[in-house]
Amino acid sequence: MENTTSNKIKSFFKKNTFFVFIGILLALYVISMMFMISYGLMNSLKSAKEYSWNKIYAPQEGWQFQNYILAFKKIIVRARAADGSFEKVGVLEMYLNSILYSVGCAFISAFVMAVTAYLTARFKYKFSGLIVGTVIVTMSLPIVGSTPSAIQLSKTFGLYDSIWGLWIMSGSFTYGVFFLVFHDAFKGFPSAYQEAAEIDGASELQVMFRIMMPLVKSVFSTIFLLRLIGLWNEYQNPLLYMPNKPTIAYGLYYFTFVNFDNTTFSTPMQLTGAFLVSIPIFIVFLIFQNRIMSNISIGGLKG
Repeated sequence: MENTTSNKIKSFFKKNTFFVFIGILLALYVISMMFMISYGLMNSLKSAKEYSWNKIYAPQEGWQFQNYILAFKKIIVRARAADGSFEKVGVLEMYLNSILYSVGCAFISAFVMAVTAYLTARFKYKFSGLIVGTVIVTMSLPIVGSTPSAIQLSKTFGLYDSIWGLWIMSGSFTYGVFFLVFHDAFKGFPSAYQEAAEIDGASELQVMFRIMMPLVKSVFSTIFLLRLIGLWNEYQNPLLYMPNKPTIAYGLYYFTFVNFDNTTFSTPMQLTGAFLVSIPIFIVFLIFQNRIMSNISIGGLKG
């Protein structure tokens, strides 16, 4: 009996060597990520004095939960008010700016990509192929050096230093793989859906919004959530285009590299700030993890 079991195990590993190897690599990757998160969380609960001599082990002088209270008070950005004076923006206002910025930009970018992908997938014109080709080119050839002109353009059109201005600027279809996922989803639907609706007297807009868009709602929600997570953690665009309405990621950048306060300029406090910023998006991931993971397959996203 033991020999039979041993032979089955050997046969399994022999037939699935590649998948076993990939499984081991993924397991090691997960362990390394969990270790880094646990290590960072543990050190965020140490005092700066203890961290200087105890970087590996658990806190020996007590868990410093007050670090989070101090970081909450000290993450402050000086922004210019409408009257030209400077005011201090705290964590709660930066959280609000982050919510408005990330949710608005994620929804608008996903919506524009979905509409553009539908038009290029369902209508066979040369211009449709040009748009798809543009997306592929922008994926392969990153555009550099355009930031100064983009900032000047946003100022010219009155979009600079406003959340709604970044909403409008995020309305682009050139987000690479996300656009291609929408395009592939629309292209895979049978034309019978569209033809049946047109026979019933539906217009092109009714076909798009009442027939086709509901069919990709799971893809839309997944791309929206992935964009939301990326935008929440982004600080560069708010720093460049919205300097006086800082997001929480911008606040963390300011807290880490600009605000040289003796009480906060230490590794434990910087780790505390990082975890404080990541808590809301971590909660979002826990709530919607089933939707995100259920719509992701080896080949991309599935509807």
